[in-house]
Amino acid sequence: MKSYLKGRTQTTSVGGSVSNKDRILCGVPQGLVLGKLLFLLYINDIYTTFKLVKFHIFADNTNILYANKNIKTLISTVNSQLLLLQEWLATNKLTLNFKKSNFVIFHHYRKTLPRDINIKMFDNTSNKFVSLESKKFVKYLGLLSDKNLISIILAIKLVKKIGLFAKLRHYIASSTLLMMYKALVQPYL
Repeated sequence: MKSYLKGRTQTTSVGGSVSNKDRILCGVPQGLVLGKLLFLLYINDIYTTFKLVKFHIFADNTNILYANKNIKTLISTVNSQLLLLQEWLATNKLTLNFKKSNFVIFHHYRKTLPRDINIKMFDNTSNKFVSLESKKFVKYLGLLSDKNLISIILAIKLVKKIGLFAKLRHYIASSTLLMMYKALVQPYL
């Protein structure tokens, strides 16, 4: 392990110009299987640091979940947990890509939310708080869910396939339809 990480260098190429080699003092090589495993080991203690929010991590994508019926409590708690997260990131020499960071508040479609929801994190590079963008939907592991927890992509894909089954049921044996269902619909469910 030591020989894998020790003595690594990097260069930067911009417009045909290449920088001098510089030693890498921390981090792991990207794009290699072992690099991904080491990254997961490196961030593995994030679960133990936070008691109020739940983390769902897939590779280097992290989703934070928190539920509360009171919107003011939800905002306050999430913002305080994000402050702790920023401290954890700084301690572990990691940075957050604010352009890829956003939030969705899932709620019943009949319940309206206040317009002034401000979820924010502290950006160490600019030394100021950054408000995260509110989204109407979120993509997680290939599923696109809107704020009312309706999986949009899933619904569109399944509606097309179910329409196909409705048309084919008069021409194809039930066993073949079942096999098609298991291949085309069941994996999404």
